[in-house]
Amino acid sequence: MAASAQDVYRAIVSLTPGELLKIREFAVWRIKGLGRKSNGRDHEDLMQEAVTRTVAGDRHWNNASVSFVVHLLGAMRSISNHWAAQTFEDLPLSAAELDRPVPDGRGNPVDRVASAAAGPEAQLAIKEELQAIERLFIDDPAAARILECVRDGLSGPETQETTGYSKTEYETVMKRIRRGVRRTTS
Repeated sequence: MAASAQDVYRAIVSLTPGELLKIREFAVWRIKGLGRKSNGRDHEDLMQEAVTRTVAGDRHWNNASVSFVVHLLGAMRSISNHWAAQTFEDLPLSAAELDRPVPDGRGNPVDRVASAAAGPEAQLAIKEELQAIERLFIDDPAAARILECVRDGLSGPETQETTGYSKTEYETVMKRIRRGVRRTTS
């Protein structure tokens, strides 16, 4: 036998602080268990959903055999289980998941984001700036070799391997390049 709307109202207003705490703690625990499948909903959303569905008659409370608290706990369990059953693809990706492949087999979602690489105009400006820097060091063979590696996109360790320079030699030449560039731009 389902409780009437008046029975539900009386049960809501007569909840004790201890019962409210029990309901709240259960809702917090269920939301934590959902993780990202909570889809941004918190424990208050879960409690409100259970109460709203009960008042609306979507969740029937048999007040003759179950206390209102037990009914709400069961309703929250059912609602949170439904939220958890939603498919992974239906939920937006969190920032922490962007560095992992998604289960759809399409690979890492970061790889599918449009490139932020420089456009043609910016690439031309970079190329011209690099040529101007290379002209500064035309009489410095060590700097010229490192700048050639930079133009080819090599990292510091790759440049050291290609040129045969030690880490100290590489850093010394790079320092010379930076100082030369600073002098011309200041």
